[in-house]
This record gives sequence, structure tokens and C-alpha cells, in this order.
Amino acid sequence: MVRHLPRRWAWRAVLAALAVLAGWSWTQLAASRLAAETAAADLRQCQVMADQIKKLSSGPQKASLEAHSIQGLARAVEQSAKDANLPVEALTGITPQPSQRVGASAYREQQIRLRLRDVTIRQLVLFLDSLTQSETNMKVADLWLYAPEADSNTPAAEESWGAELTLTHLIFSPYTPPSNPR
Repeated sequence: MVRHLPRRWAWRAVLAALAVLAGWSWTQLAASRLAAETAAADLRQCQVMADQIKKLSSGPQKASLEAHSIQGLARAVEQSAKDANLPVEALTGITPQPSQRVGASAYREQQIRLRLRDVTIRQLVLFLDSLTQSETNMKVADLWLYAPEADSNTPAAEESWGAELTLTHLIFSPYTPPSNPR
């Protein structure tokens, strides 16, 4: 019986070592699981932030605090026409539209429709470049080109076109819901 006693202690020592190893493994597993859950939560938060950055970066880059006055708009258009060597007669219409709220944002968009006739592509590009680079913060939203009218005064050496375009201008205007009087 004396012979079995050291074996029992050896088995007990092995079992104790296995129990310690199992306990250590369990705490490592729990710590790894917690780290993985934290990493997953951080990843979700990063994805939300990345989506928000994408959404905000596609939003307005420049906005004014007020709509353009008709006189200010006319001056900017006339200056851009002058920069592009457009004759005054080429500009046949400027029609500002009422501003509209852009979705549920803090911005309103003002549209201005312009009509030009007998302009070359070069003049049109120079005109639009000058207008969008000016302090008006306008962007070209739509552009339609059409064949010139039959009674065109433009020399035959250069091809001329008619153009209708819509410019947009963003206005910062936080939305304030109407108050309910009680």
C-alpha cells in the first residue's frame, strides 16, 4: 500500500495542475471574448462615423447666410458675361426662383434660370467658369444646349448655340419649427 501512495500524490498533482491550467485558460478565453466584443463595438462605431463623414462630405461645401438680391445677381451675371466677351444681347433672361429647403437639412437652395442665345461653346464655358468662381457660390445644376435660331446674327465662322441653364446657390438657414401658442 505504501507503493500506491506516491502515485496518488502524483495524480493529485497532475489533476491540480490541470485544474490550474483550465482556470487560466478560462480566464484567457473570457478576456479574449471581452476584447473581441469591444473590438466589434469599436468597429460598429467607426462604421457609423465613416458613414456620417461620407454623408457630410457630400453635403454643401459653401453656403451664404442670405439669398442673392436681384441686383447683386444681375451684377454678377453681367460681370461674368463681360469676362467671357458675351454681348449684352446674348443674355435673354434671368429668372430667380424661390428658395427651397434641402431635405431636412439646415440649408435652402435658390435656383436661378438663365437663357442665352447666339453663344459659342468657348464663351459659354468662360461665362460659367467666371460665374461659378465668383463670390456668388453658384454651381451649375442643369445645362441645355439647342440649335441657334434661323435669324442668327453670329458670323458663320463660329458655331453658335442657344443655352438654358439652372444655377443653384446654397443658403444656410436653420429650420425652426413653428411654435404652438397655447
